[in-house]
Amino acid sequence: MTENNAQKLIEKYVKPIYGFCLKRCKTPEDAEDLAQDIALKAYRTLIHRDDIDDSDKFIWTIAHNALSNYYRDFNR
Repeated sequence: MTENNAQKLIEKYVKPIYGFCLKRCKTPEDAEDLAQDIALKAYRTLIHRDDIDDSDKFIWTIAHNALSNYYRDFNR
């Protein structure tokens, strides 16, 4: 995927990802950090791989995995 297309796709998901994080994180600051991490991971992967068929599923999988990591790290 081109950088321009990846950027447009991430821009489409920024608000939904932040809302997802805001509902599940302990603080709004944690939600912002997590949403930024999710967007960055998705963007970096999208520009390097061409074999992602369902970008919606791909981005939400990253979001769920990042949230799991957040919970695991928060409980340490």
